[in-house]
Amino acid sequence: MRLRSALLLALAAWQATALAAAPGWRPADGERLHFQLTDKKDRPVGRVVYTFTRPEDGVLTVERHEQMTVRKFLIKADIDQQLTEHWMNDRLHTVDALTRADTSLMDKTVRLRVARDAQGTLTATANDNDHTLPADAWPLTLWHSGFVDRTRFFATGGGELVQATTHKGTLDTVPADGGKLACQAHSLEAQVDGRSMTMQLWYDATGRLCRLQSDTGFGSITYTRMPTEAAQ
Repeated sequence: MRLRSALLLALAAWQATALAAAPGWRPADGERLHFQLTDKKDRPVGRVVYTFTRPEDGVLTVERHEQMTVRKFLIKADIDQQLTEHWMNDRLHTVDALTRADTSLMDKTVRLRVARDAQGTLTATANDNDHTLPADAWPLTLWHSGFVDRTRFFATGGGELVQATTHKGTLDTVPADGGKLACQAHSLEAQVDGRSMTMQLWYDATGRLCRLQSDTGFGSITYTRMPTEAAQ
């Protein structure tokens, strides 16, 4: 159970979303955000790439691919997640995610689909197990500042409901885009699988995520936004 809880905390810490755009920023068709992941010793452990497309008017598709390798004591975990969000007229329509976690002790694969029906009901299906989510729940993918006003999310590693509170902090100068950038700080406190989780988040003036730090079951992980040309 301790390993399962650690995996859930790690997977939940690495996901979220808000409405289709924060004030001042509407992702352009083909736009990308790249993040490097580092551990508490500042060693690279993975990367995340967000790709935004607009296949038709009123539709936004967000693809998120995350890869990381983390260690704790004698346990090593290789985690790969591919996720697609579909937003229609600024409202969440579907989320599809495939998460693979290969560890020294066990391997786990979760296929998640979250879909809204014609009546507005949001249903999560994780490996054929269904449950209903609150209609206002968003995926915990955090790609822009619109999420900080929300209190209900779902983890993209398994669709679990996440209750959260956020607190606005100071305007900080943090590493981003290969240099230093003034970004608004927020702290998020959440309950995931019966345990507490805390994240520190920073967003630039347009609302794009520029940095994230999370204490997970595998230690502290920091996401730093990188210049597009350097991340390729």
